[in-house]
This record gives sequence, C-alpha cells and structure tokens, in this order.
Amino acid sequence: MTTSCDQTSLLGSPAPGHPCRYDTVPPRLVDRERPENVLFASAAFDGERITAVPRPTAGHPYFGDRPKGQDGVDLRTILEMGRAAAFLAFEAVGDRRAGTCVAIARARLIRPAPSVVPAPRPGEPGGPGGYVMRCARLRDTFWSFAATHSTGSPGAPSAGSCEGRATILDSRRLAALRAEERRLRIAALRAERPDDGPAGSATPGEVGRRRPENVFVAGVRHTPDGTRALLRVPAAHPVVHDPAYDHLPALALADAALQLVHARLGGRVEVREIDLRPTRFCETDLPVRLSLGSTGTRPGELRFEAVQGGMTVARAQLVTVDV
Repeated sequence: MTTSCDQTSLLGSPAPGHPCRYDTVPPRLVDRERPENVLFASAAFDGERITAVPRPTAGHPYFGDRPKGQDGVDLRTILEMGRAAAFLAFEAVGDRRAGTCVAIARARLIRPAPSVVPAPRPGEPGGPGGYVMRCARLRDTFWSFAATHSTGSPGAPSAGSCEGRATILDSRRLAALRAEERRLRIAALRAERPDDGPAGSATPGEVGRRRPENVFVAGVRHTPDGTRALLRVPAAHPVVHDPAYDHLPALALADAALQLVHARLGGRVEVREIDLRPTRFCETDLPVRLSLGSTGTRPGELRFEAVQGGMTVARAQLVTVDV
C-alpha cells in the first residue's frame, strides 16, 4: 500500500499518517464490511478528487448481468461507487466520527450516448477503464460527488456518469434518526393490511435478463395508469445485506425502479437518466410498495415512488429513450 500524502488538500490536510493512495481498498474505508462489496481496485485522493479504478469482484451478482450488452459498469454500480467514494474522501481528510455511515441524499445518474461524452485518451484521468470521482464538502454533514467513467476505447460509449449528495451521519445523529424510524415502524406494522402477504418474485426475463439473485420486485401488476409491485430483496444479496447496514440502501430502490421500467416497457426502451431522492430509512422487514407511471409532462419521462408503512421512502424521476 502506498502512503503518499504530499499533495495539498483543498478540503483540509489529511490526518497524520493517513494514506491517500490505496493499491487495495480495505472495506472499512468505503463504509463496508464484506470484501466483495469493495468495487475499487485502487483509489487515490488528492484533497479534491478521488480517482478510482473499477474492480469487477469475482462472483459478485451485479457483474453477472448483461442486459443490452452492458460491460458490467452500469447505473447501479456507479451509484454504489459514488457513495463509497464520498465516504473515502471523508475519511481521507481525517474527519472521523464513531459509528459514521454514509447515506445518499440525492443521486442523478446518466448513461449518455457515445457522441455525448468522448472517451479520454490513455494517461488522462479516467483513462482506459478509468473512473474519476470528484468530492467536495458542502456543509458539516454533506458532501457532493460527481463522477465520469469511460471504457477508454475511442468511440466507445461511456458507461455513465453521476452527480449527487451524500449525507455523513455520526453515531449520535444516526441513533436519533433510527429511534424515530423504529417508532414509525411499530405504527406501520399495526396498520398493515392482511393482504400484504408474500407475492411471487418476477422472473429474470421480466426485469431485463438479470440473474435471479438480482431480481428485486415481486407481485408485478400492470394497469392503464402504471405498474405496481412489492420490493423483494433476496436475503443473501451482498450489496444490500452488508452487515454494516440495518436498513435497505438507496441502491436497492434505484435498482427496483430500473426493473419496473423493464417490466412495464420491456426491451423497447433504455433508462438514460434516473434522479433518485430517498426521504427516510427503508426498513428491511416491512413491505415496500413500488409504483411507476408517466409524469404526463414529456414523452419517455416516468415517475417512481416507494412507500413503506404509508410513508414515502424514496421518489425518482426517470428518462427513457427508444432502442
């Protein structure tokens, strides 16, 4: 592991002895416990920018999906890497707090056409297979992040880009939020109707040829106004059931939104952009109702909502294009 820290930080000096470059990234530095959820092969932090190289972890279920010929670095992976890079930057400036975790306050993800984002030349940041994260402190508990990724081949499509905001929660604030969520959870359990029982999961083909362990929706029902379903995350999924979490992360809700789009529209469209806004913690042991419908404003624009115990846990707006 390289431990060079001689570059001046624009956000504050790194903690003494804290490495700014990682040839391997320990799980704890990206707010994880399970090694297979570390999607960086290496990462460097210069005080302003995280530069990271994706590492498709062998056996990780996300890298077994190949809908529409994707190269394995898709919108789901970009969102996970954005959250991890924000936490890594937070750690690198030495601002550590007991029990700190990172939650996504908002994420906007784009998969541009080949002509929109040119591939960088070899040697540039984000060069062959490269990935560049830029993180900046907004306030004490908020970081913004922006990222671009390219395959590195001239004329090849970019795998996507993202921008958003990460919320840094220390143990005291986290405990207060969780106490409120638990109170709401009890009320929600009492309000659940008897017909909220198990529903059969969608098939991999219904949601974009995903592997069975990546199918997150069940009980899909289509109406003229939209599509409804229940969130059903397999218990063994490594990303959303990392022991570091006691709630379902935004990544699970973003993926569920993408799956509902395919369940409703099939292979006729591709999601080009998703703007996700989580609003509260999503409990792991309560039903989550999902809905998808048209916004009625622009062709190809869809709205997504996730509701748990009568309360919205996330909203998203998606833009689709015909393929």
